[in-house]
Amino acid sequence: RRRLRGPHDPDYKRHARLHRFLYPALSGTMGGQNVLFGKATAELLQTTIVGNDNCFRYWQSYLIFLTMGLTVFLQLRWLNQSLELFEAMYVIPVFEVLWIVTSVVGGLVLFDELRLLGTHQLILFPVGIALVIVGILLLSHRQLQKMVFSFLESQLFLGLQHSVDVFRMTQCC
Repeated sequence: RRRLRGPHDPDYKRHARLHRFLYPALSGTMGGQNVLFGKATAELLQTTIVGNDNCFRYWQSYLIFLTMGLTVFLQLRWLNQSLELFEAMYVIPVFEVLWIVTSVVGGLVLFDELRLLGTHQLILFPVGIALVIVGILLLSHRQLQKMVFSFLESQLFLGLQHSVDVFRMTQCC
């Protein structure tokens, strides 16, 4: 089996689309985990502040704090890498979809909030998640043309503004 040698390797093209998806997907998943660990941290601190118990007596609390910091770091690292390597109009929707789904579903499971939902809510919950996903994807594709035209207009304006600034500098001296 031959090893890939980077983006210029002919065999890499097969994996490029997967990498384009995985970077923002991993970042969004870590973002969803941030929400869960943030809520757990807030619950621990609230318990300590109210005086019911001291969370700092338990080693598991420190593990939660440490894991929250790690997921924040990984989320930002993978999001920055994906924005450096791939276009933002693809990265941000993939990130947002996975962030929303991971945080909502993870919260339902981890904090046992699923048992609080009635039959009506259990039916409509997946519909709501699907609408969020479809909405984000549709908006990202609709905004692409507007973004391209805005970028071109801004570059034209910046070019004109630079010319005006250079002209003013030559006039003052």
